[in-house]
Amino acid sequence: MKFLSFALIISLLAGASAEEIVSAKNGRITIVRNEQGLVVRGKDGEMMRGSSLMAHKYGRSIGEQKHIFDDAYWKKLKAGGLNAVRLCYFDPWHASHGTKGTNEPWPHTDLDDPDDLAEHNRVFDHVVDKAEEFGMYVLINYHNTGGYQDPDYSVAAGNGDEFPYKESYDGVIKFWELTAPRYADRKHVFYEILNEYVRWRSDNFTTKNLDDTYDIYRTTRLLAPETHIVLGSFPNHRPGSDDGMSMHGVAQELENRGVDFRNASIGFHPYNYTGKVNYGDRVYELIADYPGINTEQNYPVKYAKELDWLDALGLDGDFLGAQSMERIGMSWFHWLSDTPKQIDELYYGRLLPDAKAKGYIWFDTKDIEPLAEATEEKHPFWLEKDGPDAPRRAGFQEPKAETSKVEEQKAEDKEPTAPEGE
Repeated sequence: MKFLSFALIISLLAGASAEEIVSAKNGRITIVRNEQGLVVRGKDGEMMRGSSLMAHKYGRSIGEQKHIFDDAYWKKLKAGGLNAVRLCYFDPWHASHGTKGTNEPWPHTDLDDPDDLAEHNRVFDHVVDKAEEFGMYVLINYHNTGGYQDPDYSVAAGNGDEFPYKESYDGVIKFWELTAPRYADRKHVFYEILNEYVRWRSDNFTTKNLDDTYDIYRTTRLLAPETHIVLGSFPNHRPGSDDGMSMHGVAQELENRGVDFRNASIGFHPYNYTGKVNYGDRVYELIADYPGINTEQNYPVKYAKELDWLDALGLDGDFLGAQSMERIGMSWFHWLSDTPKQIDELYYGRLLPDAKAKGYIWFDTKDIEPLAEATEEKHPFWLEKDGPDAPRRAGFQEPKAETSKVEEQKAEDKEPTAPEGE
């Protein structure tokens, strides 16, 4: 699928920095072609920068979601330069899990129960309304990991407290049959139909996975003809092998089945399980022909000990993924940004100082206090893994002002090594 216009080609050949809206739907989500490729943007072509907001029955039952109804929380998001939220319907994850050895799932919303449905709608309606009030976009996401089919409760939960899955995916269809038409006329809302649903890379997609994805897309599209739809939602942007099917390959398969990428896109989460440099070549390959959006960016492991099995470094030598997305011009939504505590400690306390210190901050932070500067002395873990000794993207040089004495000593003591591949 090609979106490159003659005017943009002339501009790029002339050496100018150019962006052009190539697909728009009357005040809704747009697709922009920039120097890097096709990226998903807001209604005026602006980048979306968002938090992740969890919504689920269990969280409400223990009082963990009161902040959703607190204006101070929304003001905090807006003041921190965020203009979007990823509203995650997290109940499918709870529905697919239960205590190991039992046949009972953890508490979750039953969309066939009138009381559960009414409470679910109350929360989602509030988020959609509040976001509009604050001038923010909402990405509604059906959220499970490693599966999308209906859980099989006839078999006891196994390792990871997870139930096996059936072939059917009635729960997904039910959700979108209810949700897609409900917010179809809300122009600031768009949909991400699944989350990390194929384990765990693009080349793990089977013909059935592709057919099911198209079926869910088609169901949603018929009920929300104008709403932008995000597909894929890969937990890793790279295939398992160099010759395996990439995100671009999955997009081609979905387009062949009938997906119209003039109002749809491919979402991805740039996790890097290998611990090596998080190369972004497969992202650039994707957005050369298909619109891309980062629907879940996380922090490096030393920022979030509870995710010590993941590594979410930025791409091509950037430390944080937000820096990479700002460089690419791609909209992003951050994980671990749900609760006020996460916003304060990680977003305000880690990401914004890093953005300010390294020059990729996108708004005026003068009214935000306190906002510490990011330094190597404050964040020494940057030196421990994939730090200054890791291969960098071509032409990358760490700014001298951000180089610690430890790094300088390492540079003197160690001979340069050739970049290692993924």
